[in-house]
Amino acid sequence: MCFKSAENDNLARVAKHMINILKAPYIRNADSYEIARFKLTWNVNLFLCAVLLTLGVVSTFGESYYVIYYALGFAMTVISLLFLKFKREYKGVAFILSSLMYGMIVISMFSLNGYVHYMEPFWAIVITLYIYFIRGKTLGTLVLLLTILTTTLFFVYRLNDTVRLVEEMSTYRLLNMSFEFAACLTIIGYLVHQFINSSLIAEKELKRTNLALQREKKIVEKQNKEKTILLQEIHHRVKNNLQIVTSLLRMQADKINSEEAKVHFQDAVNRVLTMSLIHQKLYENENLSEIDLSEYVESLCKDILRINDNSQQITQDLSIDCQQIGSKTLVPLGLIITELISNSVKHAFKENTSHPTIRIEITLHDRGRIIKMIYADNGTWREVDKESFGLQLIETFTEQLEGSFSLEKGSEGTVYVFELQNLDKIDD
Repeated sequence: MCFKSAENDNLARVAKHMINILKAPYIRNADSYEIARFKLTWNVNLFLCAVLLTLGVVSTFGESYYVIYYALGFAMTVISLLFLKFKREYKGVAFILSSLMYGMIVISMFSLNGYVHYMEPFWAIVITLYIYFIRGKTLGTLVLLLTILTTTLFFVYRLNDTVRLVEEMSTYRLLNMSFEFAACLTIIGYLVHQFINSSLIAEKELKRTNLALQREKKIVEKQNKEKTILLQEIHHRVKNNLQIVTSLLRMQADKINSEEAKVHFQDAVNRVLTMSLIHQKLYENENLSEIDLSEYVESLCKDILRINDNSQQITQDLSIDCQQIGSKTLVPLGLIITELISNSVKHAFKENTSHPTIRIEITLHDRGRIIKMIYADNGTWREVDKESFGLQLIETFTEQLEGSFSLEKGSEGTVYVFELQNLDKIDD
């Protein structure tokens, strides 16, 4: 009993060792598709090796000239298996082996006389399917066109001879051809199975990837929502703080007797109000990085004119050819507009003016990189110190926007022409 048990263990180890030898080697750092193609090349070569060896032995007993082709095919498959075993590279093996075998098929089909050539077109189909799977659509299509051409020539020039020779075939040769035909169908079935299996794998991978992307999308959307709420809260608090600063300045101004000091306090209120309005618009807007410029300028003009003490009803003529603008550009631009309106109220409309009007025109140029702004009023300006703080601020904010401006004063009013850089577009 012990002897039989030891013998069975030895046979099991030998069988396991043979299975490991015949099993496709493992390739590192490869995705599922590369592994599938490598295994396909290994299994096809292994199967061809067994089939060609069998056909070669049978053809030897039948004294067939095909034994040379079978022997060459067997040698090529053995070399291919050794190369796959030690080099772990299948694309070169697939191309060289397919090219050599296809050449042997064509030579056999058109050079061997006195033999039946029914099987060559089937082997050509096997190689075509194999190339499609291993090397892709382009090379597979070329091989398919070549197969169509060679098969057409075979039917035109060699089919009649083949049909005539079938009647003279022995039972031994018919059995040999049946075995070869069964081998071709087996490989074709295996290739089709691999096509289907690879499609299923690709579909599963696609579903898995889509699910992963959906999960990531939900996480990102949740994070974006949290960040949006946080930023809105920040803008809201900044706006509230600036409003507190504005209220404090107004309260302090009420206790000042000097009219000049009150004017300076009012200017400070206007500037703080400008920045507060930006944070208010950002808080109200879904897009936290950009603001509707037309809506902002309209609100800014109304607020500045409302809080400035002026008995005249000043008309606003606004033409804003720009929808969204970033906060980096909007802050200095808003402060420039604030200073311009304040200066008009203080220096242009102090005396009665017929239909006092402020005109602001803003357009974008050079794909949104350049902002051109025209500010004009129809008031009569009193002489103002060129070194006044308001004008200095306008120059400072213009430089901050990397731009320039020109000023024209006439009997019909004052016109500022600005050419400024859109800093948010430059950063993009």
